[in-house]
Amino acid sequence: MKSQLIQAAEVCKDLREELSMTKDECMQLQGTKTEMKQALRDKDKLIVDLKKDMARRDKHIDHLQNEVQLQIQEIETATRSLKMQISDLHDRLKVKSRYFHL
Repeated sequence: MKSQLIQAAEVCKDLREELSMTKDECMQLQGTKTEMKQALRDKDKLIVDLKKDMARRDKHIDHLQNEVQLQIQEIETATRSLKMQISDLHDRLKVKSRYFHL
């Protein structure tokens, strides 16, 4: 009976040590879980910030493309006007040239 009591005490001691180790491991895992959740939140925030930044840049690019398009149209209009003026001056020179050759 005494040996059974000693054996039960040893089993109890072993179980307590195992329980203690399991509790320690559980606490470590809980800490790891908390750290991983924080890392995930940080990455989620970074993704949101990057998406906002991309949206701002896309908007800026669209604005710049519109400005370039307007400038191209202005240059094309000015070019057409200058070509018309050159043509008009050329026609005038032809008329004056004919007038002087007569």
